[in-house]
Amino acid sequence: DLHTADYTQLYDFQKYNQKEFRQYAGQNAGNLNGYNAVQNVGNQFAQNPRVQNDGIQIRNGNLMAVRAEGNAAGHNGNQIRCYNC
Repeated sequence: DLHTADYTQLYDFQKYNQKEFRQYAGQNAGNLNGYNAVQNVGNQFAQNPRVQNDGIQIRNGNLMAVRAEGNAAGHNGNQIRCYNC
């Protein structure tokens, strides 16, 4: 079933990349519009050449993208979004 999420894979992916996203979010702490990593994920790859591939394709063919959300107080959390689901 392509619409069923494998939460073990999602959790492992998030934990594996958590350090990198925290570093990236820290670099963008001055961005007060609420998003520190990826905005408009569908267009991000073409608009921002620094972010070449901010996703992973898992075995079932779905593209997983992660973004670090934050606010002006600097509280950040990773969020995984599934495309083609």
